[in-house]
Amino acid sequence: MRMQELIDTFRGNNVAILTDDAYGAVLFVNYLTSAMCRNNEDFVFAIFHETTCSRLYKILTSLGSENLCVSELMKKVNVIKVGKNDNVGFGKLLAFIEDRGDIIDIAAEIGRIIRDKCPDSTIIFFGFNIGVYAYNAGKIVRALEELLSRVRNTMYFVISTTQPLDLIANVFDVVLCISKLESFSGMRPSNVYNVYVEHSIIHNLQQIPLYRIDEMCVIEL
Repeated sequence: MRMQELIDTFRGNNVAILTDDAYGAVLFVNYLTSAMCRNNEDFVFAIFHETTCSRLYKILTSLGSENLCVSELMKKVNVIKVGKNDNVGFGKLLAFIEDRGDIIDIAAEIGRIIRDKCPDSTIIFFGFNIGVYAYNAGKIVRALEELLSRVRNTMYFVISTTQPLDLIANVFDVVLCISKLESFSGMRPSNVYNVYVEHSIIHNLQQIPLYRIDEMCVIEL
């Protein structure tokens, strides 16, 4: 399935990108956004906290020499940031939300911003890991329901594999997994990843392998 076909399939759904490797997740998101750029689609990064923002900047910068879309992305992408300050370091700050510690209030505010400022954009969330807050699963699910009740945008959430898969599957329409390939004995470690569907409620997208990716290309599996 070509990347543009995948994006069309995901339209109107919420997608978890499940990974234990931040570099691989951002690499895959970069290919997604490159396809969106070629189709003149609007997208927004929603970023939780300063550490995530800094890591995202560093990874995108490291990809800049390999993918021509990155330099333009870093100049113009709109950003919603939740944190202690409004520094982003790349793109254009669309909105800043001070983190006051209540996940439901934050979700409601993000939903209002999306509805009012970018109702037709795809939203890509970084750092909003399920369980990143000191809340029980019920409150986290209520926060996601609060967000989803306010907007109908296509949304991608980059989250950690440390979270329970059954909880994630109950919340998201699609769960993509990104796993790093182990290097063969004696070979130099490489950043090569498999991308596959772990869970889906979309009838024509069931549990299948999708891509093998690295810094240079996407190969359909």
